Amino acid sequence: MLCRELKAVPLAAIDWDDEGFAIPGAVPDESLLQSLDAVGILHPPLLWEKKPNRFTIVDGFKRLSWLRSRSPYVDALVFPEDTDAARLLVMRLETKMFSGGLNRAEKAQILARYAPLTSHGDLRRRICPALGISSQTESLALWRSIAAWPARHLEALALDFMAEKTALALAPLPEKDRESFLELLSALRCSASLQLEILERCSDIARRDGITLRSVVESPEMQAILQDENRNRREKTAAVRELVHQRRFPRVHERMEGLERAMAKVKMPAALSLVPPPHWEGDVWELRVRFRTPSELAAYLAEAKNLCTAPQFKAFSIPSKTPLLCHHPRRRLSRPMRRRESMIPRLKNPIRNVVVERAVSGSPVVAALRERLPGVSFSLVDKVPENPRRIPGLLEVVHFKGRFWRSCPGTKIYDCCGYQIVHIGTQCSLECTYCILQSYFESPNLKIFGNIDDLTAEVRQVPASAPHRLFRAGTGEFTDSLLLDPWTGLSSHLVPLFARFPNAVLELKTKTDHVAQLERLDHGGHSIVSWSLNAEELIRSEEPKSAPLEARLRAARRCADWGYFLGFHFDPMIEYPGWRDGYRRTLHALFDAVDPSRVVWISLGAFRFMPELKGIIERRHPKSRIVTGEFIRGLDGKMRYFRDIRCALYTQMVDEIRAWDPTLCVYLCMEGPWIWKRVFGFEPSEKEDFRPCWIKP
Repeated sequence: MLCRELKAVPLAAIDWDDEGFAIPGAVPDESLLQSLDAVGILHPPLLWEKKPNRFTIVDGFKRLSWLRSRSPYVDALVFPEDTDAARLLVMRLETKMFSGGLNRAEKAQILARYAPLTSHGDLRRRICPALGISSQTESLALWRSIAAWPARHLEALALDFMAEKTALALAPLPEKDRESFLELLSALRCSASLQLEILERCSDIARRDGITLRSVVESPEMQAILQDENRNRREKTAAVRELVHQRRFPRVHERMEGLERAMAKVKMPAALSLVPPPHWEGDVWELRVRFRTPSELAAYLAEAKNLCTAPQFKAFSIPSKTPLLCHHPRRRLSRPMRRRESMIPRLKNPIRNVVVERAVSGSPVVAALRERLPGVSFSLVDKVPENPRRIPGLLEVVHFKGRFWRSCPGTKIYDCCGYQIVHIGTQCSLECTYCILQSYFESPNLKIFGNIDDLTAEVRQVPASAPHRLFRAGTGEFTDSLLLDPWTGLSSHLVPLFARFPNAVLELKTKTDHVAQLERLDHGGHSIVSWSLNAEELIRSEEPKSAPLEARLRAARRCADWGYFLGFHFDPMIEYPGWRDGYRRTLHALFDAVDPSRVVWISLGAFRFMPELKGIIERRHPKSRIVTGEFIRGLDGKMRYFRDIRCALYTQMVDEIRAWDPTLCVYLCMEGPWIWKRVFGFEPSEKEDFRPCWIKP
């Protein structure tokens, strides 16, 4: 307990400019002022005699300000000069924190003032729960930055013009952007969910178009809505949402307007309303009927039959294959590449430290790593600890106790190719901006499974258990198949193993050119080496640590020379300015480099992601704009490009590929039958002879 003494202190002896202990509420406390006017000061303020006869306010700023024009003295509890300032501040913060009725501006300042006075653990375990705010490290940093906002912004926070989540989203933005959006919120006074919706869409527009958030908010169209005196706040909010939606999703908006125009031509009764699939995703429409009597219902249903033959409705509801657009002649393949030293890639070792669990210390994988990484540090542990922090260059070799062979985690809504996963490890160091692994695993570090004997034993069992079924298995689902293979030698165990299975093939999927170790392996035609490809512009911007397109295709050509069949995956396909020419150039480079007869399949898949990945991409890759595309929430909960965009991406690719080789197997990865129908003219379930090349069980 700090020593203090009740004294009568002259107000003139108080240093009114010293606000070292102040925690401004940002707004006047009207109830306190009314109480002071009624009964005066009930509890003595706290002062610190910082210097002889000079006093600093510790607690009671508002009460003393009220008293200043009413009395020359105040009865206060005074701390002596030798009192420790830090202990005084802690006492002040604790008193304020548990006094109740704190607004968000005060909470932010208490957290910011307390942070340098205590440990990070105490902040998370005690202070944050007491303040009622999230204890996540990222959230703490945002709250501390909010405390440094200008007074006018803190006032908006204190007055509840903005919700807590909105404040956290605004915290990292430039002051001018925040200022303009706060003015928008002040004009609308909308709910927390609508604040976040408008902010997210405005931010996406700004990021997509390379402009500031302020430019979006202060656009003439937005200002015209806000300054319209004939609209109340609710109507302004609705108009702002519509405007932002139109700018954020122009093609979705255009599609809906087109449907409304078409339905107007049909002259549908007002009692009938036609509802397309949510976000136009899927092929199930709704016809809603409003009626009072059975006879009215019968009459409206009779009129609804006209919709079935109306050409305007057919154009919107019935998917049809887009006709082929380009028919360029087949190009002559370039001459076989001669092996030159310059063609042999110089491998970039991504490993600096290796941590090995004792249970797998005798693994062939560990032996290969020790032999091929002589300058790398190795350490043995009983169990690799779960580490939520990413450590560059760290490789963890663990004893895996789960299933090595598992089915691809597809969905029933979107067609899956029946891919089987041979689980060899997790994570990847290529750091592609769009990578789902950023949010898929808790541990961010490279990890491989050292118990190879368990892996190969399980792999032997599965094809043997169903000899009449054809299995397509791959190691590239949770990591890159060949990223570490030059050092682990894992392919030397798996490739010869699959060569002995008459009903299974192994797919090694990669973005690297790490293929030299595959040359002398006995693959027996049962290992397929495949590459993820993209437009070169996207490889440079979104896959900067992966092998360049030329290096991938050169590696593919080498594998074909060694007798391997090849696969190529354009997944994720990303819409960007110039995407048509970009993907066309990649296809031309592909078929100039390899003979199509060596390609067993090409898959196409548009960029899709779980909603939580959006924020991760924005934080980790702030220059990337890939999440600002026109995405809707798919039927599986993932964010997907609007249907028309996906169809355009796929149709051009199928068109180009068929011009090179009409017989080449092309399929869509995780797409709905309505998209297949639009792109190919059929659904997978309608064409049984398509399945063998697709290897669907």
